[in-house]
Amino acid sequence: MMRAPKSFTGTSGVLRFDRPATEVLDTILRMGLEHHVSIVYGDYRAELRSFARLVGLEVVELA
Repeated sequence: MMRAPKSFTGTSGVLRFDRPATEVLDTILRMGLEHHVSIVYGDYRAELRSFARLVGLEVVELA
């Protein structure tokens, strides 16, 4: 998350990916992913990968 003025009232933020935005957008559109996301403070990737493996979900890396 980056420091930036809020775009609108409510919960919002500005996010910068480690990959170019065109690659991230291509992945989102190609896979038909939802455009709303949940963001938390901290790095929980290992826990989320373990949970996905446990319940048989595919993991899609956007970062």
